[in-house]
Amino acid sequence: MSESFRKDEYKKVKIPFGFKEQSQKVFLSLFHTFFVAMTGHGKTLGMKALLLRFHELFPEWKILIIDSKDKRDYADLNADIPICFVEATDPLDLKNLMEPIVGAKMMYYFDKIIEEATFDTLGEIQRNIHKKVVDADEGRIKIHGKELGKLRVLDFTLAKLVALIEKPNIISELKLQDGFNVMPVSLPDVKNPNLKRAFQQLITRSALLLLLSNPLYERTLLVLDENHKWNPQRYSSICKQPLSEFISEGRSQDKIVWLSDQALTKIDKEALKNVKIWIVGQQMEDNEIEDARNTVNSITDLSVTNREIKTLKIGNFILVDGLHRTVEKVYLQPYGTPDEIAQQIAKGADPELAEPYILEFESKLRKSMEVDEDLVYKEKYEEEKRKREELEKEIPQKLEKVRQEAYAEAMKKVDEIKKEWKIDEYQETIAKLKDELEKLEPLKALGEALAKFLIETGVRAPTSTPSAIPTMPGITVADVDERINQRLGSGPTPIPVVSVDVDQRIKELVKNEVINRIVTKIQALPEPAKKAAWWLHEKRQANIRALYNYMFDRPPEETGRIPGTFYMNVVNPLQDAWLIVNEAGNIHWSLQEKLQAELKEVLTNSDLEKVPKYLASLLL
Repeated sequence: MSESFRKDEYKKVKIPFGFKEQSQKVFLSLFHTFFVAMTGHGKTLGMKALLLRFHELFPEWKILIIDSKDKRDYADLNADIPICFVEATDPLDLKNLMEPIVGAKMMYYFDKIIEEATFDTLGEIQRNIHKKVVDADEGRIKIHGKELGKLRVLDFTLAKLVALIEKPNIISELKLQDGFNVMPVSLPDVKNPNLKRAFQQLITRSALLLLLSNPLYERTLLVLDENHKWNPQRYSSICKQPLSEFISEGRSQDKIVWLSDQALTKIDKEALKNVKIWIVGQQMEDNEIEDARNTVNSITDLSVTNREIKTLKIGNFILVDGLHRTVEKVYLQPYGTPDEIAQQIAKGADPELAEPYILEFESKLRKSMEVDEDLVYKEKYEEEKRKREELEKEIPQKLEKVRQEAYAEAMKKVDEIKKEWKIDEYQETIAKLKDELEKLEPLKALGEALAKFLIETGVRAPTSTPSAIPTMPGITVADVDERINQRLGSGPTPIPVVSVDVDQRIKELVKNEVINRIVTKIQALPEPAKKAAWWLHEKRQANIRALYNYMFDRPPEETGRIPGTFYMNVVNPLQDAWLIVNEAGNIHWSLQEKLQAELKEVLTNSDLEKVPKYLASLLL
């Protein structure tokens, strides 16, 4: 059945369920469903039977089963897929994630979680926290005792979780095929149940988000056993919101969820308001019976009694259908059990009548699993081989494309810099200067001629500086200039005299030395300081608190002590690089005025326009 189900069309779908006491056949509607029964009542067997019948009716639908038990319930379906994981680094998600690990509320640590959740992955967050703890222990930085204690708790908790999620068999995408897909999130080698739950919540949250956001996964049935792990009543959970959205929005996209658990007492009921089908098995404890009855009656507005729940026999369930407004006691027919056997058990016969058929069915599943393993591995090998060959063909093309794009981008940047700094004009000037230097080559002979001339005229060379020339006996500067020009003009080609401005050359050297020093300091700025510099370059002025709140994405009105490390790693390096001035907590962008104040005798007006732009560009 390939058509998409919308609105009331769900009510028309009929999945064989079992038989009533009067041998009447009962069907299950396709809708969000909750399956609740105590251990040993036949819940898992019944769920498998319904899933197999569903698959027979709708082979084009995808069925995703989150298998979370260490002793797996769905391994015999031979349909395992890779675990998918989407990062959860929002501070609220981190808080909710760590609460089940430590077994307590984490509100006391929430301020520190907000402060540290500034990276894109859990691994980066944990490693950054660990580095701070080590640096504080070894005396490189100072952290207040209580704050350091908080960091130790976060480091320890996240390290346990990161060790689980940074495994090679975990991928970032969800890959589903038509039919059964089993995602095993069991961790038999991990003894800490709270750590297991946190890991499983992360993976289940990822699956919910990817299922709900991807239109390719329309006509998907999601099966979530052990619902108290994803939707607990006592603690917050990062799965609660995605599960609630999946239940409320999924039906319009042909995305259905079947939930199950042994009892309802540990489950938050808020997300279950849109669950219309309830399959209720036996409960024995009074509080669990009462909770099941109240939950089903309040959500479906139908009547189920405590006695009905308590006296159910194995394999019998109360099927509460909120779509058709019916409540029926039904024997859930195991897969492969003939109708006549199921009818006898529904009338009161011993449920063990179905045991041979159940064992035969499970045996067939195991055999099919053993036979198919070789085929599965062969298919996987062929698929990996095909992907590798395609990749080998694509890599040179992709590398060439990347190279061309990088070259084009680099040339574009070069052209922009050439225009900004007038490189072409500069190169033309250099060429002209080279020509002039070649013309000045005859001046080498000029020095020899001048020395000979001075000797012949009885003039002694100056003993200190060029300023002594006007005081030499019998000759003035004008006389020297006139005689030099006479000598230069006596040759076949007149030679122009080029004088060197010593003061200007020294200014150039000073300017270059200072600018190079600032360039070195800007290039050595840590990334947080560069980020702060970008913001201040645009704002021009702000106070330390506003800059700190911006850097750590805090509300503008937030107050509190600013740690010394912020001054050490951000404010002080920016001041040292002449980028800002800090005056009693008020900072402003000061690069141009600092250059003007410190190099007023060296920088020209043109320099004051270009040099700050060049230095600021080093922050990019």
